[in-house]
Amino acid sequence: MINRNVIDGEVASSTVEVWLVLEETPGDPTGYTIFFDEEDRVFGLASPGFKEDPYPVICGYYGDFWTTLKGM
Repeated sequence: MINRNVIDGEVASSTVEVWLVLEETPGDPTGYTIFFDEEDRVFGLASPGFKEDPYPVICGYYGDFWTTLKGM
């Protein structure tokens, strides 16, 4: 996934290796994706980014799976 933030007016992007857990609509790249960040041991949501982005962009980290699912 891509972790993208705006810091002091500048866009900063980095990639994060995560586990894909659930796609809102499998095969449809326009929906949300639930992922698990093994390093930080938290679940989060991602959505499609810009057309040229190779991976979904992280919307946020929500902690446990059920809280993340409710955020979807």
